[in-house]
Amino acid sequence: MTNYITYEVKVFIEDDLISGLSQREVAVKRQVKTLVCNINKNLKNRTPLGRKIGSGRPEILSDELKRQLFLIYDKNYKESCLKNIQKFVEKFNVQISRQTVSRILSDFGLVTAKPTKKLLLRPINIEKRLTNLKNF
Repeated sequence: MTNYITYEVKVFIEDDLISGLSQREVAVKRQVKTLVCNINKNLKNRTPLGRKIGSGRPEILSDELKRQLFLIYDKNYKESCLKNIQKFVEKFNVQISRQTVSRILSDFGLVTAKPTKKLLLRPINIEKRLTNLKNF
């Protein structure tokens, strides 16, 4: 397992390389191995140390589609999340998961019901299941 190297350490390594220390000296000083070589390559290619802001995974749903999903849920709030997803997929032809819908609706301030985990089928848990069913 490797140690996570913070951005500050990467900046120190870059400063050491710019000041003229060899890669081996920097590796011994900062107790890293291949990272020094990679940072040196980035310096030669003039690429930044970190990623650009917003270079992560692109969003599937735009703000407009999120608003449409909220409107579908608002009209049919008594229906299950899966039925609302099916209506959304039929209308906009975009596949989304139940977790994504739950996250989006919670961002709007709505509470979505998540299914409870079922207990294992052991004699003790069977009694608990039966009592839970009686509560509903």
